[in-house]
Amino acid sequence: MIQLRALCTFSTYALAALALAQAPWTKLYWSAEYLAVTIPVQVAEANNGDLVLFSRVSDFPEERLRFIRLDPDGALLSAVDVIPPSIVFPYSLVELADGRWMVGGTGIGISNEGFTMVLDPMGDLLSVRELPPGAFGNVMALLPLADTTALASFWMYPAAEMQACFAVVHPDNLQLTANTLMVPGRNTDIRASSRCADGGAYTAGWTWAGDPGTDMHLTRTDSTGAVQWMRRIMPGGHSISVAGIAEMPDGGALLGGDHAPVPGEGHPFIMRTDATGTPLWAHYLVDTLPPSFMWDIQSAVLLNPDTFLLTGVSGIWTGIRVAVDANGSVLFADISTDLGYTEVLSAANGDVLTGVIAPSPFGSGSAQGVLRTGADLATGNCDPVPVGLVPMPITSTVDTAYTTTVLNYFWQDVTSLYTQVTPVLTTSDACLPTQAATISSTSGVRVWPVPARHHCIVETPGLRQVQIHDRLGRGLHTSLANAQRYEVQLDGLPTGIYHLRILSDAGWSGHAMVKE
Repeated sequence: MIQLRALCTFSTYALAALALAQAPWTKLYWSAEYLAVTIPVQVAEANNGDLVLFSRVSDFPEERLRFIRLDPDGALLSAVDVIPPSIVFPYSLVELADGRWMVGGTGIGISNEGFTMVLDPMGDLLSVRELPPGAFGNVMALLPLADTTALASFWMYPAAEMQACFAVVHPDNLQLTANTLMVPGRNTDIRASSRCADGGAYTAGWTWAGDPGTDMHLTRTDSTGAVQWMRRIMPGGHSISVAGIAEMPDGGALLGGDHAPVPGEGHPFIMRTDATGTPLWAHYLVDTLPPSFMWDIQSAVLLNPDTFLLTGVSGIWTGIRVAVDANGSVLFADISTDLGYTEVLSAANGDVLTGVIAPSPFGSGSAQGVLRTGADLATGNCDPVPVGLVPMPITSTVDTAYTTTVLNYFWQDVTSLYTQVTPVLTTSDACLPTQAATISSTSGVRVWPVPARHHCIVETPGLRQVQIHDRLGRGLHTSLANAQRYEVQLDGLPTGIYHLRILSDAGWSGHAMVKE
């Protein structure tokens, strides 16, 4: 039985440990009920360095949403199963400023409304709210704001067409005011969202108005969710789906997902735009070894300014990883027949965290888990197979016609329809750290003292630039350096954990910095 524990304030020594990269490991968490885990497996890092996994597990007619909290080494701290009244799919998970967790997704069966779920720091259910009947939809992406609210990107189907919506949502308020994006004659949904330096967001999804397939919309919003501009990008071919976006230093966007140039295929795609959303270049990546048909990209994250990582699955247990640079050149690509990769994120100390799905090692069904690697993306002995990818150009056209409106809705409080239980989980190690991927590591960079008070020292050969970002990824400061050792002034920064991005002659690396 997993014992719940109370959250406590991290000691100075525990905070200092966050700055140290963890040894690579993969942990699976499986239950005695042999329930099947479905993708995506959401993975998040808490403000104190703990990790959280959230996923749907089911064995019809049994249906559950599973919350797992673990320490940075993968040891279980708590586990909670929330039992919904019908089939529910979660697609987003964020930690709010007060330590609570918010989940977004959609329900089918009894209802098909988008929902938000609020959990306490250890996973106990606090509330569930749905869009009103008839406003079918899905809360696909959540970005936490500083005041315990979150910017939600979602779609609704309240009338004749699907509509992309943006709203600031509060965990304790039933009122929802949504800014709605409508592309004339097109069904429009939301798939991915990413924070911008000015507090706004890049959001993307697909649009459809019949054959031959789907296009992509890229939308820029401000911090309130108000639409600044929209571009409908028509890439040609059958369909395109966005898995992740990142704002680049020039204000443009780097997007990744999968593209089907003809029906029945699926290839990773990369697109770069300028700050107005106009594509600068775009291409999809064709596998030169086994066919990459039906590659399903689940997540795309900018790990540092030189590494954009795409992860996903082909089938169920075949994991896909593709690392490209900011120009779209492939750094490496591999597949694993042991693990299916889903969501990926960059930890505060520069490690890379990837949600995984795998066959349960001791029975039927499947297990969710997490792969923790260093910045070099070493996976362990999961036998990744190198894959050769060749860029194929995509010729895109752009349409800017859209309208916006404001919708006011009241959420339905449906908390009473949900119950929770404490599952019995077993941990197993899927891999051991024995193999490194072909990408530069962060070795040779030193940051001290930890914790720091008025300044910290960054030391590495050929140091050129130091950037400070907060836990939401917002850039706070950039220092230019031309030395081996540089003193970064911290006066004026509140106490907390910050992410340093460091550029040297060896490339970019990520490190945590604790300000006391």
